[in-house]
Amino acid sequence: MRKGDENLYFYELLDIMMFEQTDTNVLQSVSAICNHLGSGTINKFENALEVYAKEADRGLPQAQFYLGEFFAKGINVSQSYETAVECYTKAAKQGHIHAQCSLATMYFYGVGVEQNHERAVEWYKKASDHEEAVFPCFKLGDCFLWGTGVQQSDEEAVEWYFTAVSRYTNKRSDDGHFAQNKRFSLMSKRAVGYIINCAEKGVANAQWVLGEFYASGMIVPKSPEKAVEWYSKAAEQNDAVAMCKLGCCYQAVDEGVSQNHKIALDWFSKAANKNEFWAMIEMGNFYESGTILPKNLEKAVEWYIKALNQAEDCDVLATITSIGDNYIEKKEFDKAVECYAVAAEHGWPWAQCQLGDCYANGTGVIKNEAKAVELYLKAAQQDDCFDWEGIQIGAQSRLGDCFAEGRGVSQTYETAVWWYTRAAEQGDVYAQCRLGDFYMEGKGVSKDYEKAVEWFLEAAEEDDSYAQCRLGDCYLEGLGVQQSDEEAAEWYKKALRQVCEED
Repeated sequence: MRKGDENLYFYELLDIMMFEQTDTNVLQSVSAICNHLGSGTINKFENALEVYAKEADRGLPQAQFYLGEFFAKGINVSQSYETAVECYTKAAKQGHIHAQCSLATMYFYGVGVEQNHERAVEWYKKASDHEEAVFPCFKLGDCFLWGTGVQQSDEEAVEWYFTAVSRYTNKRSDDGHFAQNKRFSLMSKRAVGYIINCAEKGVANAQWVLGEFYASGMIVPKSPEKAVEWYSKAAEQNDAVAMCKLGCCYQAVDEGVSQNHKIALDWFSKAANKNEFWAMIEMGNFYESGTILPKNLEKAVEWYIKALNQAEDCDVLATITSIGDNYIEKKEFDKAVECYAVAAEHGWPWAQCQLGDCYANGTGVIKNEAKAVELYLKAAQQDDCFDWEGIQIGAQSRLGDCFAEGRGVSQTYETAVWWYTRAAEQGDVYAQCRLGDFYMEGKGVSKDYEKAVEWFLEAAEEDDSYAQCRLGDCYLEGLGVQQSDEEAAEWYKKALRQVCEED
């Protein structure tokens, strides 16, 4: 390690520790460390060190990271950069952002490990995948600026600096503690200065980035006119992003130019033909809505699919699925299946459910109940990233039906009950009614009239007429409740009112 590098290394570790944190508990831990160091009561770390060591052995990434901090700083242990690197590596491989940053810094300066700028860049990139990360984006900008560990590229440096500045600006406005970091402020000013210099030299992506600064009022005073000016300079160099941004300016009102849909379409078309993601989505929107171009759902889907080939986007998947629903209403089932298949392949749960229904009923495809079950399972087991709980519940109820009726799978009442219960516990009225019936009949469960009444009541309170009618039956016959003609009559009346209102 060169003389002076160690000081830089520690400054950067401080940036990582104090200004990349998003967890309040983590900040409190760091604050406690600083306080203890300042007061000289370093022996108080004995218990913390013991706890971190035990949790690190169990594979907890946070503990592995902090154990690395203890060894890197020599807190109550003999300082060992090599051991710190080992700890950081374990945590970094599990996706711990601060460990990834620290490990990258160790490789960058050759602290505790042989200096390797290429490995440093790899870890900075992994850390930058976390949307809250700021520091690694600045470092990557530096690497591309100077050609350290990568081939020198003004364009790449601009891209990373823009990402860093954008994240820094957003984080600074949300976090007063973060805003006080003078070193980050200086890094941001230096990055902006470099971007402006590149823009003036004619680097296309720097020109549209500068346009973005003027459009948003971020860093420089807001000026839609100057934004258009810089977008135009980049677009003249055939930069697709700039073309798309110009299209947005002409499409909007008071965005530095007079609104002109024809010119907007021209810029979007040029950008889309260069495979610019958002421009392709706009072209799809134009064909779907029929506002600027003649309505053509097939062409809209074509553009949306092209966009998906560039990057997955939940809004695009939802739109393609919605177009499929539109085709179902128009009884153009083949086209509906095509739309559902595209979105389902990309993991969109509603499309998986809808495509499952098509296979279950032979709508637009040859009937294949086993394929339907396969699709329902995919939708039912989706993780929470889509935030479409209702779709998962619907898929779970469908699976209950499949196992209950032996459609596409062997008939298994116990498995049907399992799927119905998952859906019912999340408020699905249909599944609650089915469970009520199964408990009444003893299908897949021991016959239990009281349990059946509980599930019917859950659904009835949501104004489900079937459940209300079944509750009437229970009171009429005294099943699971005390027999009462009056209560039976009340529930039958409620059910009748619901049916009349539905009609």
